[in-house]
Amino acid sequence: MAGTQRMPPSPTNGDNPQQHGGRKRPAQGDDDEPLTLTTLLAALKENREEIVVKVREDIDVLTTRVSTVELTVDTHVSNTTKLLEAMTDRHCAMEQSVRQVDSTQQAVLERLAALEGKFAKANFSLSSTRTSESDGGNPRPALVVGGWDADQHHEDTLRLAKQHLQDLNVNLDVSQAFVPGLRRGFALVPLTKLDGESDEEQRVRIQEILRTIRAAKVVTGQRPEGGNRYFFAALSQSPERRKKAQLAGKVKRLIIEEGGDVRRIDVEYGTANLWYNGTKVASGVTSAPEGASTEKAGWVHLGALARQIGISEDAAQRNDLRQLEAILAPKPHDRLHVMSWNVGGLTAAKALEVVSALRQARIRPFCESVIVFMQEIICDTGKHHASLDELQMIFGKRAEDWRGNAVKACSAKGESMLEWFEEQQCHMPPQELEKPTHFPYNTALEPRRLDYIFVKKLLCDPGEVLAHRDIATSDHEPVTVPLTEMHFKAPTTGKEAVPWSSRILRTTGEVDSALDRHLKTGGDPVLLIQKVAVAITKPGKHKEPFKESTDLKKLRRQALHAEPGGERRRLWKDARKMYQREHRQWRLLAMQRVAELDWGMKKALVEQARDHSWELSLTEHDSWKKDLREHFEKIFCRQKAMLVSTAIGGIMHRLAFLCKHKTWRPFDMGELCLVKAKWKNGKSCGPDRVSHEALKAMLPHAVWGERLLAVFNDMLYTCRIVESVEVGATILLAKTSQPQDWSETRPITLSSVLLKSFSQLLLQRAGDAIQSPARLQWCRRGRQGVELILILRRLARIARDWGLEFYIAKLDIRKAFDSIYQESLAEHVCKTVGEAADLPWEARAWVALLHAQNINVEIAGESIPIQQSNGVRQGAPESPVAFGAVVAADLGAAIGEAKASKPVGDDSPPEDGGSYMDDNYIWSTSRKHFQHMLTSLANKLPRRGLFLHPGKTDIVSTIDKSVTFEVAGESVATKEPKHIFHVLGSPLSFQGGTAMLLAEAQSRARKAFWTHRESFTSEASFKKKLLIHVVLVRQSALWACQSWPCHSSLLRGINSIQLSQVRVMLGLRRQPCEEWATWNKRSLRRSRLALYHCGGTRWSTFVLSQIWTAIGHLCRGDPIGGKIFQWHSLQWWQDQKDRGVHVQHAQRFNAYMDIDRQLSETIGRNWFSIAQDRETWGKWNPPSSRDTTSHGAVASKEA
Repeated sequence: MAGTQRMPPSPTNGDNPQQHGGRKRPAQGDDDEPLTLTTLLAALKENREEIVVKVREDIDVLTTRVSTVELTVDTHVSNTTKLLEAMTDRHCAMEQSVRQVDSTQQAVLERLAALEGKFAKANFSLSSTRTSESDGGNPRPALVVGGWDADQHHEDTLRLAKQHLQDLNVNLDVSQAFVPGLRRGFALVPLTKLDGESDEEQRVRIQEILRTIRAAKVVTGQRPEGGNRYFFAALSQSPERRKKAQLAGKVKRLIIEEGGDVRRIDVEYGTANLWYNGTKVASGVTSAPEGASTEKAGWVHLGALARQIGISEDAAQRNDLRQLEAILAPKPHDRLHVMSWNVGGLTAAKALEVVSALRQARIRPFCESVIVFMQEIICDTGKHHASLDELQMIFGKRAEDWRGNAVKACSAKGESMLEWFEEQQCHMPPQELEKPTHFPYNTALEPRRLDYIFVKKLLCDPGEVLAHRDIATSDHEPVTVPLTEMHFKAPTTGKEAVPWSSRILRTTGEVDSALDRHLKTGGDPVLLIQKVAVAITKPGKHKEPFKESTDLKKLRRQALHAEPGGERRRLWKDARKMYQREHRQWRLLAMQRVAELDWGMKKALVEQARDHSWELSLTEHDSWKKDLREHFEKIFCRQKAMLVSTAIGGIMHRLAFLCKHKTWRPFDMGELCLVKAKWKNGKSCGPDRVSHEALKAMLPHAVWGERLLAVFNDMLYTCRIVESVEVGATILLAKTSQPQDWSETRPITLSSVLLKSFSQLLLQRAGDAIQSPARLQWCRRGRQGVELILILRRLARIARDWGLEFYIAKLDIRKAFDSIYQESLAEHVCKTVGEAADLPWEARAWVALLHAQNINVEIAGESIPIQQSNGVRQGAPESPVAFGAVVAADLGAAIGEAKASKPVGDDSPPEDGGSYMDDNYIWSTSRKHFQHMLTSLANKLPRRGLFLHPGKTDIVSTIDKSVTFEVAGESVATKEPKHIFHVLGSPLSFQGGTAMLLAEAQSRARKAFWTHRESFTSEASFKKKLLIHVVLVRQSALWACQSWPCHSSLLRGINSIQLSQVRVMLGLRRQPCEEWATWNKRSLRRSRLALYHCGGTRWSTFVLSQIWTAIGHLCRGDPIGGKIFQWHSLQWWQDQKDRGVHVQHAQRFNAYMDIDRQLSETIGRNWFSIAQDRETWGKWNPPSSRDTTSHGAVASKEA
């Protein structure tokens, strides 16, 4: 290679390479070495490190890739191994399950074989059921013993059953007795043979035991409807045998009631075979003949029965025999049905109406127990409740929803919904999935299935798709599924009256017959009177509620039973329109009847407007009973019942000792007849269902009147109140339209009429003894609340006119009637009635009435017992009398203690306080005296369980600067003189004038008038409407008008209110293009003329007459009111001037805002002396001549 290598020419020589020929080579310098192996090795050595680094990098990449492959392979191998292990475990589990199934199946086969052997050897009996089996497999009968309430605890039932059997000394083994449930009124006693006893001997022994128990007549309690419960015993029977016996008994009773001869009846209760006149008319074991009515228990031939009795078949259909068909008719299933229905935009009221109509038409499954989940209910945002008869509805919607739902609904794809339901472990029961449920209004679209029912943890029977969309005017059909394991009592469409509802007398013949029929009946006299009172009356009132016409019922029935389609939808709409038209006509007629003073129609309208749906929101929680009981027991049971009973027992012992030295004086018929005058018809009864109407009918009777008097005298002598008389029904009234908790409800108790009558007898004899000392109580007999308002208004007027520093406080007592200690009331009655008035027998009975221990709250169809240890007896007439006397006594004692700090002089009022029930008022001209009274009263009330409520205490003062007083440990600031507070509903203020009173009267008048506007604008005559206007509007608008000043602006104002409402009653409207001023003048003049022609009294005339009468009554009968009206009177002012004492008013004042000046100008300044004579005072009261509002003002305008 070296020999062949040639060196290129030097470029410096200027040689052209092309001149030499050959290949072109690169130019090299003179110092370059030739390319040799050594040179290459040197170059390779120089670049070895770079080559090694590059190779190493390639090897690292290859290593990483190999590691990744190995890791992936290991993961796959591990997963595969785990799957194989899991499959192996599952296979083992499946193998074990199969073995368990095999063993279980084998056990079932063995048990089946044993059961077949037992059935083959069994000796069935038709006389009793098998409660257990002996060792040999023979059946054992049982004895049913009972007679207690069905809700009694099983331990009490078992204990009492064993105790009664042991007391009767019957030869029966009770060691194996048991009660089949947690709460039952009966027990089962398995029957066992004695040693060496044969079947015949056992039968004789059991029969002797039954005869012994029946003859003993052991009383176990009282029935709610009256009468005693008795201890009974009977052999247990199979359900089939009981049904057959029930059928035979009903047919036999029916024959007797229809006039059949009992001697011609042959009956076998075990088989329900019954013959009459030798003809079989009923049976439970033979085939039914043609024309017979059948059921599961057997059959009865009404036609044959009617012919044998001697009446025609048509008469049988019209008479009570039709009731037997209803008894024998197949009863609806008592299963619970769950339904889904998209009603397509109905209101809650219309949805309830649709379901109610389907229930009343007995269309299944609506006539059974059903829960309907509805969609597209038109409602407002939020949760709401509604009810109609026995139906209850909970509905609502969210703010972002279009329409409300009765159940939460979601919209998604079918696959997503199925996946969600599967995750929630829900399943879809059979429900005719092949049938469509949505039928679009657009007929071009095909029907399809959109509605389903899914259930969770429930067993269901196959459901179905109904055909009722036309009735709801919807495009969706309802889907229903019955629940297998949910069973309820078959619902009833009729609405039964509650026991405490009002009752009316039956016909005169029925009343006389019932009174004579029960004359020879023996037993407890109280229960007998209650039984007779119920027999001669029936539930209801003298009212005429809305009733659908026959045509409407026929049209609705036709619409409900029509074939699905457009025709049925049209019929249902026509029925709906007819109902609205008839109801509108009835309401117009009802308003006209109300305007004609038909109070029965007024009651019907009021009851129709009542709404108890607010109860649903309070009773929807599972713990509502517990919450209710805890709430009311915090109010009524704040003391220990044992301590209260002990204290009252001591008081009763003291009174019993006094009774030994006082002759007992029974009530006589004259006293009872005086009480009878207070018995008003139409009032609610107690739970015993005794009404005033019944007592009025029994009192004139020669026997029942004496028995009634004897019952009251027995209560007076023994001080024992029968439980059925003592118990009351406490119902809850809502304080707001939708109460949120139980604190927003007010309990009202309906007591027995017998209990209230006994209380009225006690008050008639001993009422004055406890009311007369209560001089500061204006609710006592002979006084009225208007007098207290008149006194306070007079005090406020005098304080302002004479510039006195004056304070008036309205004091409220926390939960007054519900918190007062019963022993405190009893002690007060003992001292005032038993000791001071020397009436220990009456005081003893009164204390027994005050000791109330239980309250039964009736709500949502259930009775919730509440323990009571404090508070007055609810619903008793004597309770407010005793309470008012106690409060007045403490108020008088507090005023007496503060007497030392009262300023002396003419500026101090003669009296310092007054009360009306639990509303207490105190006043003073001195801060120290005023605070002293507040402190003294706050210290005295707690010993009776009463406490002042600082938050509701209202103090007003004549000075503008606020003053702070201490009330029950808290500071209460006074209000400014123009502040208005209400005294028994009437406004009062130091600076309030006629505008305050006129505004209150106008507000009351408008509210009362427009509440009954339909009556006042009805077609009744104007004279009739004017009469009801007096009752419904005038009494409300002019409340406490006796305390108003005789000011012309006030009298003209109330006359304007009256005439404006008369104008509406006359229908005097503005003519087209008539100016308002012209119409107002014309219509008011015509209204005044119509009022005059009909003999109506102007309100100003009525007010003047009321003021005159009230002033005379107060001055004659109330020493406190008389002193207040003589304080700073014109006569006093004149006397001061005559003595040379210079007194004058503080500033300009309106003299005619005080009635004293007008009375003085009318009959002289000695008008107070004239008022002491009723006849003389009455002669000065010609209202028509004293009403000067028609001929100018008699008083100057208010300053």
